[in-house]
Amino acid sequence: MDWIRQQAGNTSRQPTRSNQSTPVRAEPSTQQALTLEEKKAILLTELKSTYKERYNVVQPIPYIKDKLYCVDKVFVEGSIEGFIERRIPFSTEGSWKRLTSYNHIFTDPRIESVRRIIVGEPGYGKTTLTLQLAYDWCNGVKESPFLDADVLILLRLRQLGNVQSIYRAIKMFLLPNEPRVKQSDIRAILEGCHRVKVLLDGYDEYPERDKTTGSDVDQIVRLEKFRKFEVTLTTRYLPKDLTSRKPNE
Repeated sequence: MDWIRQQAGNTSRQPTRSNQSTPVRAEPSTQQALTLEEKKAILLTELKSTYKERYNVVQPIPYIKDKLYCVDKVFVEGSIEGFIERRIPFSTEGSWKRLTSYNHIFTDPRIESVRRIIVGEPGYGKTTLTLQLAYDWCNGVKESPFLDADVLILLRLRQLGNVQSIYRAIKMFLLPNEPRVKQSDIRAILEGCHRVKVLLDGYDEYPERDKTTGSDVDQIVRLEKFRKFEVTLTTRYLPKDLTSRKPNE
C-alpha cells in the first residue's frame, strides 16, 4: 500500500387508428442478445459520458455558482509527496519525497503498488485530481498513466452508504439510465479486463468508513477484493485499520 501526501495547489407520436384492418406480415425478430463485447462498448460510452458531465462543471470558487469550467482549464499541479520505501529486504522504513507531477503517483517506479492512498486536507484538490485523471483517460491524453486502462471506475464514496456491492454502485451512479447493461454484465466485463483502474474519492465522507461491514468497498480497502486492479483512495485521513501500519505494508 503506497501513501501519497497532497499539499495545497490549486414523446413519441401516436399512430392514427384506421377503421379498416390492414393485413400484416410477420417479420422475423431482428433483435438479438448483445454480446459481452458489445455491452463493454456500451459501458465505456456511458462511463465517459458520465465523467464528461462531471469534469465539465468544476466550480473553482465554491460561492460563485454560475462560473463552471472544464477541469483541464482550472487544474493546477500542487505539491505532492510520495512515501519512498527503502529497497532493503523486509524493511518498512522510508521517507517522503517530492513528486514533480501527479502522473508520477502512478508511474514512479519507487512507489509501485496496486493500492494507493492520497491524503490531503480539505481544499487541497483531491477530487479535482480524480476528475483530471478521468479527463485524461476519456480524452486519450498521451502522458496519462491511465491511457492503457481498459476501464476506469470513478466513484464518490459519500454516495455509497448501504450499498454493499461495488457492481450495484457502478450501475446506480455511473450508468443508471442504460438498461442493456446489468450488474452481472459489469462484473463479467471487469473480470475479463487486463487493466482496470479504480478511483474511490472521499473515504472520509464514506458513511461506513472505519467499519468492518463486509461490503465490497471494505474488502477493496483491505485488499481482499479487486486484488489485480489498481485502486486509488482519496481521503483526509488514513483508514482506521491502516493507521497502525507503516506505508507500503
